[in-house]
Amino acid sequence: MCEATKSAGPLHYGCMEPNAAHRETLMSHDSYIAACVRENAAPSEVFRSPGLTIQHVAIDSMHAGDLGAFQDALGSLLWLEVNNRQWRGSREVKIARLNRELRAYYAANAARNMSKVSEITYPMIFCKSVGYPYLKAKAAQTRHLADFGLAIAYRHLNGSTDRPPLRFARGHALHGKHEEHLRLTVTLFEGMVGYHRACGARPFDPAACKSAMYDFLRSVSALHTLWRRDVPERDLAAQPWHMRPKTHILQHLVEEQTLLWGSPSRAWCYRDEDFVGSVKQIACKSKHPANLEKLVTDKMMLLSGLGARL
Repeated sequence: MCEATKSAGPLHYGCMEPNAAHRETLMSHDSYIAACVRENAAPSEVFRSPGLTIQHVAIDSMHAGDLGAFQDALGSLLWLEVNNRQWRGSREVKIARLNRELRAYYAANAARNMSKVSEITYPMIFCKSVGYPYLKAKAAQTRHLADFGLAIAYRHLNGSTDRPPLRFARGHALHGKHEEHLRLTVTLFEGMVGYHRACGARPFDPAACKSAMYDFLRSVSALHTLWRRDVPERDLAAQPWHMRPKTHILQHLVEEQTLLWGSPSRAWCYRDEDFVGSVKQIACKSKHPANLEKLVTDKMMLLSGLGARL
């Protein structure tokens, strides 16, 4: 979609500003075909379909955000919640408290029919095979935890009746920088919540969606940099607020594709996942294996026809 790189420099994907240098390198379909010619590579077979161009390929918010950048952000926040030694109690005690609060959050929002995480465990926050904090959860579970994350971010900022605001101890790389860290954390989760609300708003406002996403992206980039200042190279990979190329994909989403497709909810893969689930249920309930393909096809056509009339 552009010539952003993973290497340090002016085209690095981590620059989350509308005027970033990589924003001047957007690829059109013609430039994509020209690049294939230069590299002696065949264009994707999908472009044999008449009229289909690279601009018609929609970005999936579910995989870029809910199964990507949003998991990294929530995992980093929860990792801090259960590992900060400033607050009393062992990690196990803090995880138990976090789960009580999570159950209360779901109960208070029962009308929203959320996809629930049954219980948070430490390996769900910091998986050794990955090596950095991120939340291991399903896409919808991650999306429905945005408001929960914002509430925790505010508690880190303001404290509560039984614990003070978050502060970094002497000897910590961020000692004395807690105000910057907390401001960015709150702005990040305000952006995440705002983005999800904008996706569901009717009518859809692309400017509001874009503004909220930039709050998230700028904060992710700033926190990523903040946590890696003066940190030995051997410890860099394990730091929270990991940033991967999926954040860059989200920038493309709100810069270009909301103007073409409207709300990201119109092109995300949740509908495809639901469709697959419906097919699975029809197949499981079939009592005639020999005619399974025909039955599934007939029933899906019927389901599709009923949906079109509702």
